Amino acid sequence: MAIASVLITKFQNMVDDALDSDYMYQLLNDAKDEVEAMIAWEQMKRETTYVISSGYSYTSSAGALPTRFALPIRMIEDTSFLEYQKIDFDDRPNKALNSYAYFIDLNGATLSLAGQNHSAKTMYFYYTAYSADLTASSTWGFPDRFHPILPLKMAELYYASDAGEKGRSWDDRWSAQFERGLARMYAWNDQLKMANRKPRNISRTLSPKAVY
Repeated sequence: MAIASVLITKFQNMVDDALDSDYMYQLLNDAKDEVEAMIAWEQMKRETTYVISSGYSYTSSAGALPTRFALPIRMIEDTSFLEYQKIDFDDRPNKALNSYAYFIDLNGATLSLAGQNHSAKTMYFYYTAYSADLTASSTWGFPDRFHPILPLKMAELYYASDAGEKGRSWDDRWSAQFERGLARMYAWNDQLKMANRKPRNISRTLSPKAVY
């Protein structure tokens, strides 16, 4: 994979300008964050677990949100494979008796189950995460063939903040290249989703309160 310093060099050649190194890495990470925030990429999906003790109540936190948490996807109970419903944080008092739901406190960076007097169990939480900031020797977690999209987005961000001559910093053809690169990423992501999609066999004896 291309290390970040190589992407910086490509960006410099594109804009044909001498820029502060710290500023260029800020642009690189801004570009990375914009691309990662566009959709829930399969590449960014993660799994973590929460161990729930017997007698757990919704007034307690199940645990902290994962590092670099971005978006929730699913929460599943370990042995029963029940999928829990996500409820709004401000609706939790109304769902106090719903033992098959969870809510997230974004401000407190915690996740909790709704309901009271839970039995001991392990919950599997699936979510997307944003990647750590890129430095000179680090690499972006996406496949190498998609890395050229970052210098293109950097150039766009640079022009938006540059007071200099437009011709030195931006070329509308780069927009077309970025959109083509993004379309390839979307197609690849859709292929991954199709390949990962499998039928879920759920027992009919499970509680109707759960989300299947």
